[in-house]
Amino acid sequence: MTRGKEYVTILDDERLVKSLDSNSILQNFRDFPDQIEGAWNDCSRIPIPTTFLKAREIVLTGMGGSAIGAALIEKLVEQTCPIPVRVHRDTTPLKSIGPDTLVIASSYSGRTEETLTVFEYAARHGAKLITIGTDATLASLGRKYRSTAFMIDYGGETRAAFGYMFTPLIYIFSKLGWLALGKEELKEAIVLLRGLDAKLHPGIPTYQNQAKQLAERLKDKYVVIIGSGAMGAVARRFTQDIAENAKQFAAFFEIPEMQHNAISSFDFPKETKTQLRVLLLESKYTDPRNRVRETMIGQILQRKRIGYETLFMHPSAGQISEVLQMIYMSAMSSYYLALLNGVDPSQVPIQSKIKEQLTQEQ
Repeated sequence: MTRGKEYVTILDDERLVKSLDSNSILQNFRDFPDQIEGAWNDCSRIPIPTTFLKAREIVLTGMGGSAIGAALIEKLVEQTCPIPVRVHRDTTPLKSIGPDTLVIASSYSGRTEETLTVFEYAARHGAKLITIGTDATLASLGRKYRSTAFMIDYGGETRAAFGYMFTPLIYIFSKLGWLALGKEELKEAIVLLRGLDAKLHPGIPTYQNQAKQLAERLKDKYVVIIGSGAMGAVARRFTQDIAENAKQFAAFFEIPEMQHNAISSFDFPKETKTQLRVLLLESKYTDPRNRVRETMIGQILQRKRIGYETLFMHPSAGQISEVLQMIYMSAMSSYYLALLNGVDPSQVPIQSKIKEQLTQEQ
């Protein structure tokens, strides 16, 4: 229904949210600023052993939503951390893990098979240990091996508790001097997130709601998300949100790597040009050379007549603030996309079935 420049869509019907969102995951998403604030307060009571400064490498192990914080922190400390940082998403432990390794194991459920396997290996080989997650198997192993523990008591799906999973990493790296974090930067980020929520929540009609509008443009499209630096990690998160919340196909590419391969893949099948929607995640902290690459990629997509758009979060108090706001945009737009697709954003039946079968086959 249209009223002048205003228009009303199905996303403005509150009954749709109530009928599809069986576990009220929307509220978990909207808790994001409170999650960060609460997690930081909790973290501030946990001492970080100075022996961790003797580590010669850092391994962040986790899977899915529990590993996104790791991917982000890896990018955010590239220029400030004096030792190698790598994210490990696999069951097979890295043979380099030993007494000189700081292993940070993240599992929101506390029962992720791959994470537990790597953590036990690290513990047996004398690594320095940190656990992040709820009070389950990982926490029990952490107590057994006397790891530093960041406990989460929240509930809900992993992807809806990102604030609790990511904030401990910010705290750890800043306390050890490996992440430059201004005294007021996190507070300002929380304020900006609350301001963003005020613009994106379901009560804001589609004609004023950027997340609802984005969801409408992504509906019935193969979504490709592109970013560089920290936005490359956010692009990964964006695809996860679209997949898990909206049950829709999405893929991500990182700059500069994609210019060496993926940029040549947009010609065939010919139908691709009409079925694709490309999102370029921009950042004011992008490396100047990568910014040139972003411009060139946009020009190539335009020449090929492939639908694309750029997303940029403004204002931002710093890089962490910018990243967190883009992640919130990801959560809310994918949530609205789920409603447009007529699916429950809070349920992931396929993942649950796979985990159940793997448990039975142990």
